[in-house]
Amino acid sequence: MPATAITTSVAVMLIGVVLDYFIPDQVFVYVTSVALVGALWTWAMMVVAHLGYRRAVARGEAAPVRFRMPGAPYSNWLVLIFLGMVAILLGTEESTRVAIYVAPIWFAILGLGYFFTRRAKLQPAQ
Repeated sequence: MPATAITTSVAVMLIGVVLDYFIPDQVFVYVTSVALVGALWTWAMMVVAHLGYRRAVARGEAAPVRFRMPGAPYSNWLVLIFLGMVAILLGTEESTRVAIYVAPIWFAILGLGYFFTRRAKLQPAQ
């Protein structure tokens, strides 16, 4: 499905071009703020997955690895608190608050895309 991915990327980039035409002074802050929300989400999911992994190791359901995260599980919680504080700060500034509004819409679009592509893969070929 490279064509679908390329087409989707071009469509999203086109949104950036349109925004740059209408609000050139704010578009950089908007785009970087939305990207920051994606990065916050990604890092938060990695930390949550690590917490789940540690619980699985403690129950004997997963094999432990030699490299351990320094300070875990306390460092996991510190990272999550830090990411939460960054998200709160993102919402306090008027110019970056747009990311808080756009993020749920973006995640819903991604979820729908996943649902429909997953459903298409699960249906038998006709």
